[in-house]
Amino acid sequence: MAETSEPTGAAPLGYGGPQSPPEAGSPADRIKPYRWKPGQSGNPGGRPKGRSITGELRELLDGEHNGKGLSTIIAELVLKGALQGRLDFLKEIMDRTEGKSKEKVEVSGPGTFVIHVPPPEIIGREAYDRAVEEATRHAPKGAKVFVGDLWSRV
Repeated sequence: MAETSEPTGAAPLGYGGPQSPPEAGSPADRIKPYRWKPGQSGNPGGRPKGRSITGELRELLDGEHNGKGLSTIIAELVLKGALQGRLDFLKEIMDRTEGKSKEKVEVSGPGTFVIHVPPPEIIGREAYDRAVEEATRHAPKGAKVFVGDLWSRV
């Protein structure tokens, strides 16, 4: 079996080897030659000039399927879902045509603190539960929180 040996005069690989700069004080000193110079950019070309996902989707929606515009097909599917009673589709239509509904807060007279929370069919179950919980938690002691048709004592 032949033994392998390093060529005479060659520095060993690794720390202090040919890949590393000559011996320096601290580890930070070893990387100084590789740092960016003042005014030098780490990304000289900038952000690639590609298109965003939104841009790609808009271009695709301009296309057709079986002679019908894709955006028209999608709008019809959303409308069909709403007509079948799917509240998520109905909410999407309402948000896009009427704007997103705002939560109303009404404060009137001394000792009365009324918070109206829209029903879950309007704002969705998760938002409704969160709004009722927040209203109940932050209302003054003894205040009435109006939730749909109900008044609850806090």
